[in-house]
Amino acid sequence: MPFLERYSLVPASPTVRTSRGFEDGFWDAVDFITEVSARIGIPAADPDPPLIPRRVLDTERCPGAWRVYYHILAAEPGHDIPFSRPTYLGMPTASFQTTRVLGKAIERWVSQANRVYNDFLSSPVQDLAILQRIESPTLRDFYLTRAQAHLRVCPIDRLESQKMDVEVPLDLFPRVLDPANPDGLFQTSRPMAVFESKLSYPLEEGPHDTQLATYALLLEKKTQEPCDYAVVLHSTYPHEFPAVIRRVIREGMIARVAVNLSRLREVIEGSVSLRAARGEDLRLIDSWKDLAARPPGMPAPEEREPCEACPVKARCWSEGATPATGAT
Repeated sequence: MPFLERYSLVPASPTVRTSRGFEDGFWDAVDFITEVSARIGIPAADPDPPLIPRRVLDTERCPGAWRVYYHILAAEPGHDIPFSRPTYLGMPTASFQTTRVLGKAIERWVSQANRVYNDFLSSPVQDLAILQRIESPTLRDFYLTRAQAHLRVCPIDRLESQKMDVEVPLDLFPRVLDPANPDGLFQTSRPMAVFESKLSYPLEEGPHDTQLATYALLLEKKTQEPCDYAVVLHSTYPHEFPAVIRRVIREGMIARVAVNLSRLREVIEGSVSLRAARGEDLRLIDSWKDLAARPPGMPAPEEREPCEACPVKARCWSEGATPATGAT
């Protein structure tokens, strides 16, 4: 990769974390839900069944399990911002109307650039002309500049180890969670790292950090080895200046994923109990979305302050309830 940040991980000291994705017990909540799946037949026999969205594990702070619940219902995450520019990173964007569409396009452009860079690393003489195949002119210049620096600091015999596996799904819980889809994984050399491309700078302690932690934990479960780092390329939106940062996967990031796992189990376990108490035949329920029952104690509409930045706030508040009314 042109990500010198990845190369600099080699001499870096390992982080101290008490929770790992390969440890017994970390995924107990998912194991419990897998047992529920086997017991009541969710999801129904289907070649492509609707599963629990993986983003439930990225859910940000919430005073209860309600945000996890709404993510199970596949409510759209976040809010969108209008976008109107003829080009971005040298690519035509006149048809793009929102930053969400732009962000998805940047992921595609970066993935294409990463594949070309892998070809460059694999070439016998590391021919920089290969990088001319990168579609985005801005990314092409960025990768070319970084490649020249990469060749200066990384021994030739180690270039191959810098290759990234691009867009490799982490599908570890096939009957429960949608596959995780990191933009890239450094998993063939050590230390390992996950890679993501973003539209704008990912704020620390924000949802992007929780997403990176989720990817790292899943990679740890897959490989049974530590993953303590993430490398992020962002476009510095609204500017058009690609930049790379390195993130250390810290204990606080892992703790947020662990809380979400606990709340996911809380929602599923509570839903099973509630529907069983109502006398419903759980074997007739075909999907996790249909099984999910609203957790009790949802905030009343006038109690908005704790969740001002919640991506599902509008729906949550509109369906507000007090602890006395219970789940619906």
